[in-house]
Amino acid sequence: MAKNNRKFDNFDISPTISFVKNFPRIYYFLSKFVYFVNLVTILILLPPIILEILIFLLKKYQKIKINKNISIFYHWSFGHQIMTIDHISRIYNSENISLITFIYPRNNRYLYFCYGNIDTFIFESIFLKNKYKIHGDIQKYIFSILLKIFFYSKNIFNSENIYIKEKTNLRYYNANTKKIDFYTTNTIGYQNLIKTNKTKIQIPTDLINKVENEIVNKYEDFFHKPFVLFLLRTRRSLEPYDNARDSGSQIKYLKAIKRFIKEGYNVVGSGETKDNLFKDLKGYYDLSEVNLDKYILNLYLLFNSKKLICQHSGPLILTNILGIENIIINSFPFFLGSYNSEDKILFVKVKYRNKDITIDEIYKKDEHKNFRYGDLSDKNYKLEECSENEIYNAIFSDDYYKLNFPKDMLIYHTKNHKICKHNDDWLRE
Repeated sequence: MAKNNRKFDNFDISPTISFVKNFPRIYYFLSKFVYFVNLVTILILLPPIILEILIFLLKKYQKIKINKNISIFYHWSFGHQIMTIDHISRIYNSENISLITFIYPRNNRYLYFCYGNIDTFIFESIFLKNKYKIHGDIQKYIFSILLKIFFYSKNIFNSENIYIKEKTNLRYYNANTKKIDFYTTNTIGYQNLIKTNKTKIQIPTDLINKVENEIVNKYEDFFHKPFVLFLLRTRRSLEPYDNARDSGSQIKYLKAIKRFIKEGYNVVGSGETKDNLFKDLKGYYDLSEVNLDKYILNLYLLFNSKKLICQHSGPLILTNILGIENIIINSFPFFLGSYNSEDKILFVKVKYRNKDITIDEIYKKDEHKNFRYGDLSDKNYKLEECSENEIYNAIFSDDYYKLNFPKDMLIYHTKNHKICKHNDDWLRE
């Protein structure tokens, strides 16, 4: 059973040397070196990898061929996993799909079994541990060729083409080209897809019972009240957007947690939330020691929380699908909203030339155009985390900006209108 710990799985370099993130040039050199080593290793191991994939397809052949629709999916991101699986299930909501996949550490294998019309076949290589992107790339390439041979009469489709296009009308800052570019992820119509193409999504009953029994064994009174989930995120890599999405000092959430407890909720932490900061509060439950696989526990919490307090990250897509309210704190980048127009969004604070600028200014003034598309290359901009009062007020008050978003930003199309003001005054309860 996987240990229920919070340690982040690093995909660029070994976690044992993750301190080198403080030295960007060394970090990038090591990343390239690791990529080269992986490439050479894969080329050496290619014959046995092809053989084990052939054996897998022969063993699963009868079950895979039952459905006329067959696809392969892999992605290292939990958010892209949710988005792709949900798209497939809704687009083919009147049919069943045979889906072949390989699991990355940030994927949740239990998610596949929550969709009633997806029959999932998980391939686990003896030689590749799916820690690096290139591992999935080579497996997908081999499977793509062999599926066309084994199932030539079936509808074999590329899961990436479901919502990833060559070009859209949406813009963002591309850190690779260092230019404002067109977004290749087209989810403008996703909210409408959720409303119109219904699909069955629920955790299997046996897994629900397992989770609830284990929680009750640890905390008898846990289910006496509804719970709120704090899924706080920390910086993970030197990729610009990844590095900017951060909860800030987590002690700043203490006041909000106390308010939820006072209002009759239990509070739970997940992701990279530091339980030790809050576990002495009566009403806060540290589930990290519950005897459960962390992946099924995390999935259960997302499915059953009354509210999710988080950063801009993959899990909020799932709660959007389920109709659970998200409150996004220190949100970045500015061109993204969420797929529930009623979600609250508190953007990260910004200083420009050492002066505070409002979110209103960022969207209105042309001098901030590149910045609002995510360009952090101008060192005159500095992102600052929100204060304890600003976080508290965003969660419990209704003080919003009235903003007009450009049409080439996704947030325009998701119709998010609850953009919280940075109010640092104490909100009276």
